[in-house]
Amino acid sequence: MRTSATVLLAGVLVATCASAAGAGLASRATRHEVVLTHQPQLFLDDDVIGSTVNLKRAMRVAVRYEHNPVLPVDRPWEAAGVTHPCVLYDSEAKLFRMYYTAYATRAGASGAGALACYAESTDGFTWRKPELDIQPFGDSATSNILFGSEPEVLFLHVTMTPHDPDRMFKAVFTRRNPPGQRGVGGLFTTFCTDGIHWTKPRCISRTKCDTMPSVVWYPPVGRYLIYTRAQAAHPQIPGHMRMTGILESTDFERWTAKQAVNLLTEADGWPRAQVHDIQAHVYGDVLLGLVGMLHLPQGAKTGSNKGARWDVELATSRDGWRWQRIGHGGFFGRSLAVRGDTFYLYHDDKAGTLAADRLVALQLVDGRRQGILDTRPVRFAGRELLVNGDVEAGDLKVELIDEKGPHVQFQSKPLRGFERDRSRLIRHDKLRWRVRWKADGKPRSLADASPHQPFVLRFILNRGSLFAFQVLE
Repeated sequence: MRTSATVLLAGVLVATCASAAGAGLASRATRHEVVLTHQPQLFLDDDVIGSTVNLKRAMRVAVRYEHNPVLPVDRPWEAAGVTHPCVLYDSEAKLFRMYYTAYATRAGASGAGALACYAESTDGFTWRKPELDIQPFGDSATSNILFGSEPEVLFLHVTMTPHDPDRMFKAVFTRRNPPGQRGVGGLFTTFCTDGIHWTKPRCISRTKCDTMPSVVWYPPVGRYLIYTRAQAAHPQIPGHMRMTGILESTDFERWTAKQAVNLLTEADGWPRAQVHDIQAHVYGDVLLGLVGMLHLPQGAKTGSNKGARWDVELATSRDGWRWQRIGHGGFFGRSLAVRGDTFYLYHDDKAGTLAADRLVALQLVDGRRQGILDTRPVRFAGRELLVNGDVEAGDLKVELIDEKGPHVQFQSKPLRGFERDRSRLIRHDKLRWRVRWKADGKPRSLADASPHQPFVLRFILNRGSLFAFQVLE
């Protein structure tokens, strides 16, 4: 078991993940060392944080695209709407690729239902639906349909795997029988080299998997992870409560059986609060999860979705199993694509953007006092320290704390020549600053402190917001 605790609900073994939605950060100290990669270190969780004072987490709000919707309904096979986009940016082709579900008819009506479709864009906002000869529809010999409707294909989720170029694009989806013969057909995988011409789908689970799945290759654990639906009973409410099902594979061929994991505890509102689905994305060293949440109304007598409130939360994980929720609802986006210094977020037919790494800010609780963040002791191979912050040059100071000397929270001895008063911020780009120190009339960088590892990075914030730091070669 990879999780922190387990509970037994109606005879079903359920792993329960700790949640720590963070409006604030607890002040604490630890000497556990962290080896830094060259990826941005976002302050989404406490993995690199040793101690804080007078700082809180604040979610950032995506800027909605002014010309939404970005995906108009303009094909016969989209007559009943389009939903559930999965968008990724193909840096080699310099192309955004979107995989979405189109409904030709209302659910339950006769005829074709859900279809997996494809669109592409050069800017993330203006989308083209190519005419492909893969799947005809009605009198049309061509369409942008990738998979047909008998049985229906829903919620195609695609990821790119550069480490496996012969199977560059990999996908998971759910399948159900045609209208009039409803029944969940299970969870399927497929792959291809061009993002369009897919191999014959292969069933990996016949269990109930009728919510939007997601698949990632997560390098830190060397595994593929699929997130889908699981369920269990609860004595308070009759019916099935939604949870998260996880499957693992090292080769995309052999998969573990689905394991039910509950990201919520009763303190989080379970069972009236339920995780509907997780849309997982790899970003640097971490997994980002766009979590669909269901909130059953007070007095709900069954686990049915009827009357439930639905919203999206942000979560993060470092092993794929234990997830930390951040904030409580209100996050825009069910799919995340990254190009350069911009995050592109998509929700059904709408789009929005955020600046890179600026999902969550550290801000002052009391604007009259400084905020201080000490990292855990760090080791690294690099020469430059970058800080992603919405600050002016005098708003943030950085000093390096000698980990070998006596350690008292926020009072430990700085490395000589790397005290806060010697630090300077030099503009690197529109989002980031390079950190320098000046001692004995000479400028110093992180490379000059390298022989003193491990040490603690201390950030002293006077105004503004702090999002991330990064060590570069």
